[in-house]
Amino acid sequence: MSPLRVPRGTVLIVTAEQHGGARDAVMSSGKDTVRFVATNDTAKVQARFTADRDGTWHWTAGATAKQAGATVTASMLPEVPEDLALLIAPDAIPQVAILSPMSDTTIGMSGTLPLSFEALDDHGITKIMLTVWRERAADVGKNVRASDVKRDQLLVAQPDGPAWGGQGGLPLAAQSLEPGDRLHLIATATDNSLWHQTGESAELVLRVPSLAEQRNMVRDLGDSLAAQAQRLATAQKKLQQSTSEASKSRDLKGGDAGQGDQASGADKGAKGKEGTMSFSAAERTKQVAKDQRDLAAKLDSMKSNAKQLEQKLRDAGALDTALAKRMQEVQKMLREAMTPEMQKQLQSLDNATERLSGTEAQKSMEQLAAQQQQMRQQLEKSAEMLKRAAMEGTMETLRDEARDLADAQQKLADKQSGKPSASKKQSASNQSSSEKGASPQREMSAKEMAERTKDLEREVESLAKKLEQQGAKPGAEHAREAEKQLEKGSAEADKAAKEAADQQQQDAKKDDELAKAMGAQQGQSPKPGEQQKAGDKKQGQQGQQGQQGQQGQQGQQGQQGQQGGRGQQGGQSGPPQSGGQQQSGQQGSSAQKAADAMDKAADQLAQARESQVEAWKNDLSQQLDQSINETMQLAKQQASLEDRMKKQGANAQGMQGEQGAIQQGVQQAAQRLEQAGRESSLLSQRSQKAMADAAKRSEQATKAAGQAQNNDATQQAMKDATEALNQALSSLVRDREKVNSAESASGFSEMMEQLKKLGQQQGNLNSAMQGLNMLPGGAQGAQAQQQARVLAKQQREVARSLDDVADADASGRMEQLSKEAQQVAQAMERNGPDPTVAARQAQLYRRLLDAGKFLEQDERDDQGPREAKAGDNTLTKVPADGPQSGKAANKFAAPTWNELRGLGAEERRLVIEYFRRLNSKP
Repeated sequence: MSPLRVPRGTVLIVTAEQHGGARDAVMSSGKDTVRFVATNDTAKVQARFTADRDGTWHWTAGATAKQAGATVTASMLPEVPEDLALLIAPDAIPQVAILSPMSDTTIGMSGTLPLSFEALDDHGITKIMLTVWRERAADVGKNVRASDVKRDQLLVAQPDGPAWGGQGGLPLAAQSLEPGDRLHLIATATDNSLWHQTGESAELVLRVPSLAEQRNMVRDLGDSLAAQAQRLATAQKKLQQSTSEASKSRDLKGGDAGQGDQASGADKGAKGKEGTMSFSAAERTKQVAKDQRDLAAKLDSMKSNAKQLEQKLRDAGALDTALAKRMQEVQKMLREAMTPEMQKQLQSLDNATERLSGTEAQKSMEQLAAQQQQMRQQLEKSAEMLKRAAMEGTMETLRDEARDLADAQQKLADKQSGKPSASKKQSASNQSSSEKGASPQREMSAKEMAERTKDLEREVESLAKKLEQQGAKPGAEHAREAEKQLEKGSAEADKAAKEAADQQQQDAKKDDELAKAMGAQQGQSPKPGEQQKAGDKKQGQQGQQGQQGQQGQQGQQGQQGQQGGRGQQGGQSGPPQSGGQQQSGQQGSSAQKAADAMDKAADQLAQARESQVEAWKNDLSQQLDQSINETMQLAKQQASLEDRMKKQGANAQGMQGEQGAIQQGVQQAAQRLEQAGRESSLLSQRSQKAMADAAKRSEQATKAAGQAQNNDATQQAMKDATEALNQALSSLVRDREKVNSAESASGFSEMMEQLKKLGQQQGNLNSAMQGLNMLPGGAQGAQAQQQARVLAKQQREVARSLDDVADADASGRMEQLSKEAQQVAQAMERNGPDPTVAARQAQLYRRLLDAGKFLEQDERDDQGPREAKAGDNTLTKVPADGPQSGKAANKFAAPTWNELRGLGAEERRLVIEYFRRLNSKP
């Protein structure tokens, strides 16, 4: 019979019938023997064995004698079946792969690394593990013993089926990664066979960029993000103009007669209906909404990039407190650019378009244009802040790079001069690097230092040009000074590298001579291995050889022949060694000069950032001072013109020229403030709105003066313009005071500190209000009523302070609290220590505390409002439901691998996950 092919581990049950006196049936493969045992049926016997190797099983059986004492002959033996030949199909090793990341790549030092896996096996997968180990930057390229490497075993999943696919997250912070480290990953899968075979994936190597590479990435990402923000602001400006023009189109309401001849019959019918937009107008309206949503999607991408830039700055050790606040302010502005009001307007516009309501669409587009203008201003401010943050990050990373090169050159100088320890400056730099979380960098060669110095010189030159183009003169001047120092340092670094190469050649030559001399003294030529060994001993031990040479010249006793020979050779090599020490001194001198130049360049780059940040703050102060002076002068002129109009009854038409000049001055001041508002959040929105309102009022006054029909109306318009200018002046003065006292670029920390003080004041007011009941006459007594009026004034002060805080809060919470505080103060004056007033005070106090918590949360949360999300499947946790077994596992049979073969990896994962969930339900 043909061989029987079965999978390895198959349990075979063989049943036979014994006839004609046959007994003791046996199957044997030569190594193993299986005996048949009787069953319930006396004629049948049965054997059970596991097929685990190829082979041929032979049958044998005994015979029962017919008479007692008779001998069984060969002719009496029963017939047996043909031999059973088995061919074993080997158990396939489980296949497992890491699908994402697809190949070796770079990673950061924090966050969670998303991983995707896929595994399959004919017997089914029981367990998938991930082996993780870290290779330090200093050990890269070295042969490190396997026993010295700590390998972590993380559980990925415990599936129950022939195929599995899924994701997991690897927390990188737990790996304690440092710049230059490598993380090795291998996934293993264990099958459900008797032998529990294990298969491995290809090794995945993830590299953490070095500090120098991370700094380059920071600079590139910062420049790219600033350019992206500027493009987004420009696109929003164009979209705003298009929306504004579309809202004024007559075709929006079906009244564009100019296109009537070209319109189709359906369009003409639509235009004939009052307030119904045409089909073409509806399509343009839909396009406006689509363009705005597309721009919002790009804004979301920029938010993610801004957060990524902040993380990269932190990883590179360049994120100090000031720059961190600037990045937080940028992310906050980006989050607030797309307001809920704009989303509502987009939805309203969609609804109006669906109904073809031209009137509603026009109104929605007008409101959308106003929201777009606000978004444009926010994006322009974000672009300016990102541009400054990118320049600050560039100066910071280049300074750190120069400092590292200065330390490396100082190490080389100390090594060549024979100094045992590092300099104080190097120690301070190492301490600074430690505080920033950076690991000590590997020792660079002199040639590598020279190349990196040239790269740094080019980077600083590019920075200086960029600062000059942006009009950042203080930073550009210091960057040019740093460039000069780097030019000197580059020349000295080249000398040090050349001298180091010459020294290595001389050392190699001396090694050869020493090896030859040692071989000659021993009566034989040096072997290649001995020559190499002598060279290794020679390198780094010149001082010991010189000492041995001196001992050889003095003829010390007790030395053996070989040692005497080495001493003699050492004595002969004394003069060249002296010359080598002199050359080392020259090399150390070049390296020292390079270190000094690098250190000066680092100082200049640090000063470049400090001076530029201070210059930006001074620019805002000067612009505010100029705006305050101009607004004060314009308010005086407006008041004087109003007074002349009132007292002299002058002809209003003759004052139109003077009023027009005031209007032009107010418009210029408003434009200057709008430009200043793009550069700093310390200039409040209230000041900009107040100045815009003043410009509007002055324009109305100019129109009233030009009409010359009603002097009373002109006088009232001038009065309104004067009040608007005074209000803008008051707001500008408050902003100027904030700039003087502000320590941060965003003003957030100052707002939080003021909010805490207001919370304390409100708490004290609440306590004092409750204490009025203890006064003589109770809450309705004269003394309590008088004290309530005093507390009402203090409550107004709290409301006024909250009004000031509201300038820096774009969320609107502070403005609502200010209104509530004003209403509570009015109720206190009107009703005195009433229980209702006390309850409102308590509620105001709680809202103040909650507002502080919300603002702090908004500042920490870079993703905006919190959303419910699925738990992250980190690889350190076992799945909650675990593998299924018993009835639950067999309730619904999972598809086999052949059935899933035609699907994609993600589709296979979804199908298997679906069946797993079905089987896991009780």
